[in-house]
Amino acid sequence: MTSVHTGRRSKQARTNQSTMKVDNEKRKGVSYLKRVADVNRIYQEWAKTGLSNREIWRRYIYPVYGISERTLYNMLKVDVTARKDNAASPRPLLLFDFDDNA
Repeated sequence: MTSVHTGRRSKQARTNQSTMKVDNEKRKGVSYLKRVADVNRIYQEWAKTGLSNREIWRRYIYPVYGISERTLYNMLKVDVTARKDNAASPRPLLLFDFDDNA
């Protein structure tokens, strides 16, 4: 007798996947924030001249960063300053003491 796969996952598997996705969305790396800051800077610079969003993306952002237009709009919504100064964000483990008092 063969079992029939219904295409449904267990409740635990669905819960673990959704939890992992939320954790990944919360933890953005420093390089991502730098890239977002660069894209925002480029966008602001050319938006002042009156270029359309699509032209800014096509001429100045896509050739350098290779991101889609939709990703550009998502990056423009990110507040980089709020995320950098967030004290609750995870910090890297530092194994050395860099104090100059030695």
